[in-house]
Amino acid sequence: MQQLQRIFALLGTPSESDWPHVTKLRHYIHFKAQPGRTIRELFHAISDDAADLLSGLLALNPNKRLTATEALAHRYFREKPQPTPLAQLVKVPSDKAKKEAAALAVQQSHEGKPSGRTLSFD
Repeated sequence: MQQLQRIFALLGTPSESDWPHVTKLRHYIHFKAQPGRTIRELFHAISDDAADLLSGLLALNPNKRLTATEALAHRYFREKPQPTPLAQLVKVPSDKAKKEAAALAVQQSHEGKPSGRTLSFD
């Protein structure tokens, strides 16, 4: 319920004019009506194409919401700058790889060094 309240505070509560028959849905719960804001009001610095894509993805009415296929075909993904080619992306090591590298570094730092104990043969 709290998550829905947050969504409706940002995007507005669904209404019959935006989503016909929404109040007739099986598990419909009435929320206090809120007007919501546009994607442009929420994210000032994004491009028009990005705002249009987000609006389509976040539409409350599922009949107006973009499908995955429609989203991937959206013009936003063709705007400049183009994505970095996969081969040029920096590879971020996993947590497991980081731990293994740290353990190897510790092991290598101890190799060839005295253990801290000395033996005396007097």
